[in-house]
Amino acid sequence: MAALGDALASAPRLRRARVGWFGTEGRTARELVTRLASSRTLTALAIGAGVLMPGATTDAAAVSALAAALQSSASLREVDLGALPLTEASAAELAEALAASASLTSVCPAPSHLPGAALGHVVGLVRASGALRALSIRGPRQLGTAGGRAVLASLGHSAGLTELSLVGVGMQGASAADLAPALGAAGRLRTLDLSRNWLRDAGLEAVGAGLRVNSCLTSLSLVGMGATAVGVRHVAAAVRENSTLTELRLDGNAVGEDGAAAVAEMLLANGALKSLGLRQCKLGDGGISAIGRALPENSSLEALDLTFNRFTSHGAAALLEGMGLNRGVAQLDLWPWTVDSEGVNALSSMLRNNSTLACLDLGPATFSSSDLLALAGAIREHSKLRKLGIKGGQELCAGRMALLVALEHSQHLVDLWHRRRQLVHWRASGALRGRT
Repeated sequence: MAALGDALASAPRLRRARVGWFGTEGRTARELVTRLASSRTLTALAIGAGVLMPGATTDAAAVSALAAALQSSASLREVDLGALPLTEASAAELAEALAASASLTSVCPAPSHLPGAALGHVVGLVRASGALRALSIRGPRQLGTAGGRAVLASLGHSAGLTELSLVGVGMQGASAADLAPALGAAGRLRTLDLSRNWLRDAGLEAVGAGLRVNSCLTSLSLVGMGATAVGVRHVAAAVRENSTLTELRLDGNAVGEDGAAAVAEMLLANGALKSLGLRQCKLGDGGISAIGRALPENSSLEALDLTFNRFTSHGAAALLEGMGLNRGVAQLDLWPWTVDSEGVNALSSMLRNNSTLACLDLGPATFSSSDLLALAGAIREHSKLRKLGIKGGQELCAGRMALLVALEHSQHLVDLWHRRRQLVHWRASGALRGRT
């Protein structure tokens, strides 16, 4: 292990290292982290439980060695403690070292084994560190409602934190009241991920209130929050007036048709949002159609994810009609749905009229040979499409030649993907490489 540490420390180009699950003796583990810290080039280090936990408990001396190494390193920017179990004493020692580090900007503190008693030290880290820019704590259910509230309350005292991820840490409804003031006080925060915390509609209402007074947040993830259209309406109303948010993910919430209508109104008024995630949101034909009607009037949106929503070709046709008049969306994920003649006609028309779409993912769509011929004809006439994804459908084999011919006549289509593997690749030289 010492030899490995020496080799890593002396590697002139080593930038990232992940070490874990060696099950070695504590002495050699301490030697390893000490040698890693002496590297002048290493910028990212991930320490697994097997390095500092050779037995049933964490080696306290090894944790002390790691803390000293982190504090003295001049090159480390990111540290991930993975599944390392922390006692209150070891958490305090590490937090003190992290706060004193002048180089560390991103910390992921032992998310799977963070005892409640150690929470105060994490909050202290957020408050004390002048260099820390990113903090990630991921479940399962490690912080709880009280812990989540404490971390959120510390945002206003952070000198430089710009990214915060609290995914699945057990925050529930009682934490919602702290979201609005936390967002209002977080004057430097750019990225916030609260996904998979059961904050429900009250949480989204509080987030909406916070967005009205926050002028710096650019990315917000609210995936799987247990919310309905009621909560989504609050967020959508706030985003309508927000000019800084560029990415919003609402995946896994019961948005439904009512929520989709609010999102559509948001798209009509907002000119800053670039990426919108509505995966598995129970939109249906009505919801998909509402989004489609808003697309012609929106020119800022660049990526739209509508996968795993229950819609038919009728709803897809309405969306694609709007896409045909849209001049901003470059990536569209639209699946699964049963593609019939109405859907193929809508796809073909959209491809002929749209001039900005570069990536289209149709997922496990099933096409007949005649449908593929129609689609291939539209591809030949479309000037911007660079990637087409079709992950299913045996009929693709029967119509493959039509698509290959379309590729030969398309100046821009680069990749055709089928069932998660690249079927063909069109190189810039004009040579076609593929599997037949």
